[in-house]
Amino acid sequence: MDRVRNLVRRSNGSRANRENNASVLRDPVASDSDQATLVESKRSDERRSHNEEGVTLQRRNSETSTIGDLRVSGFVNRCPLFHDLRHIVFASTVMGKGFYAFPSIESFQKFRENKRRLDELHDEQALGFPLFHAVPVNVFRTIIKRSLPMMKIYRFVLVDTSVPGEAEKYQENETCTLMAQLGATCVYKLEFCQVYQRIHTNTSFVEYKFTFRIDNRPENNLFSMRMVNHVHRRDTDSRINDLNLRWLGTSGLASPFGSGTFQLAVLDDGIASYLDELPGSSREQLGRAADQPRSPWQMPVWATYSDGKATFIPKKRTLRVADFKIKELAQCCQGLQDVPWDTLVLTCMCMVLHDLEARKDRRSMNVTAGNDMALASFSFM
Repeated sequence: MDRVRNLVRRSNGSRANRENNASVLRDPVASDSDQATLVESKRSDERRSHNEEGVTLQRRNSETSTIGDLRVSGFVNRCPLFHDLRHIVFASTVMGKGFYAFPSIESFQKFRENKRRLDELHDEQALGFPLFHAVPVNVFRTIIKRSLPMMKIYRFVLVDTSVPGEAEKYQENETCTLMAQLGATCVYKLEFCQVYQRIHTNTSFVEYKFTFRIDNRPENNLFSMRMVNHVHRRDTDSRINDLNLRWLGTSGLASPFGSGTFQLAVLDDGIASYLDELPGSSREQLGRAADQPRSPWQMPVWATYSDGKATFIPKKRTLRVADFKIKELAQCCQGLQDVPWDTLVLTCMCMVLHDLEARKDRRSMNVTAGNDMALASFSFM
C-alpha cells in the first residue's frame, strides 16, 4: 500500500509540474552544506534497489515519458518529452578573461551590436547579456592550494524588483553586482557556481563538484551536484534527480587529444554510472556493459555540443568558440527570462567540459583549417 500511495503522489506531482512548465530538475533543495545532495543521492539509490517488477511499475507512472518496456524491449528509458530547443552560444572577447554563454543566437548578435557593453539594459528580455561568464582559475594555483575551485561561473540574472521580496534576494556585495537597470527591471551578475576537481588516485576517477548559489541570500542558499569521468576512459557521467546522464564523446583526463563534438544522452534505467563507482556509492543491481541491451549512442539525446562553427578571425572583437543546443520542456525565450534550472545546471557542466577539451589538441577540420591559415600567412611574410 505504501508503494501505491507513493506512485499516486508521484503521478499527481508530475501533472502539476507539466501544468506549470516546470523544469526536469526539481526545485533546488537549499542548504548551507552538502546535505541536500547527500539526501538526494540516498533516495536515488533506494529507488534503484527495487526489484524489476517494482521498477517497471514505477517507470510507467513516472513524471517523464517512458520509452521501451523492461519485459518486452529489455530496457526502460525515462527521457522527458521536450517541446523546444535552446541554442546557446559560447563566445569570448579579444583580450578578455574567460568566456561567455549566451542564451540565444539573437542575444549574442545583440551583444556584438551593443559593442560588448554590459552596463545598459534596452528591453525586458535583456537581449545582449550573456547567461553565464566562466572564469577558469590558474592551474598552478589549484595544484598548490587544492581548496581553490578550478572554475568560477557567474550568472547574469534578470530581476523584477517591483515583485515583493525579489530585491532582498539580490543585495549587492562581493558576490552580487548590479550591472544595468531599466525602471524596476535590473540585471545582476551573481557568483553562481564554483567547480572543484578531485582525482581519486586509487580508482583513477575524476570527480567534479558543482556548488551552486540559488540567489544572494546569506543563508540556506546553496546546493551541489556532481559530474564524474575517468583518467583513461572516454565519456562523463552526471545525474539530474534520478535520471542518469552521460556526456558521450568527451575525452579522458589523460588523453592529449580533445573532442570537438559530444552529446548528452539519457541512459536507460539500470545502466551503471561512474557516479556509482565512487567510494560510498551503492552499486546494487546496476547493469554492466555486457548486460546492456543497446549502446548508449542509441539512447535519447538531451543536448549536443560542437565547435564546428567556431571562428578564428574576431568580429567586433568577439570570437564564437562553440555551440551548445539543449532541449527544454517549454518554449524557449531569447533572453534571460524563464531559463529552467536543468538548463542552467547542464550548461555549467558543458562549460567545464568545453574548457577541458579546449585545452587539448583538437584534431578537427576547424583546427586544421586554422593551422593552414596560419601557415599560409607565415609563408607570405
